Amino acid sequence: MNEAASEERRDEFRPIVEAFNRACNLGAKADSRQVDANLFADAAEGSLYEAWQTAHGTFVKAIAEADTDAAFAALAALKEPVTTFFETVMVMAEDEAVRRNRLALLALIADDVKAFADFTKLVG
Repeated sequence: MNEAASEERRDEFRPIVEAFNRACNLGAKADSRQVDANLFADAAEGSLYEAWQTAHGTFVKAIAEADTDAAFAALAALKEPVTTFFETVMVMAEDEAVRRNRLALLALIADDVKAFADFTKLVG
């Protein structure tokens, strides 16, 4: 792969890494993995949860089959919903139940991300 192509791939990958790292950092604050869809106050929460449910099923199957490309593709499909979530939702809401629910959702995503790779080791 030439230098320009390598730089382009890095530029495509950077937003995925940033989204995953943010989800992992906040997800680490969760004390539960129980998500209650009734507590969603923003459409982005429901969209992210639905996207995670779809991606998680694909991810688990890909990992079981040692298909790292498919596993990464499943996780990468979460980039846009995660980004939208962070752009529109205040994770650390004043309402404790809502905050805990949001952290639990991020923890579910973080668990899958961490099962694949430690993206915090990827910098620059």
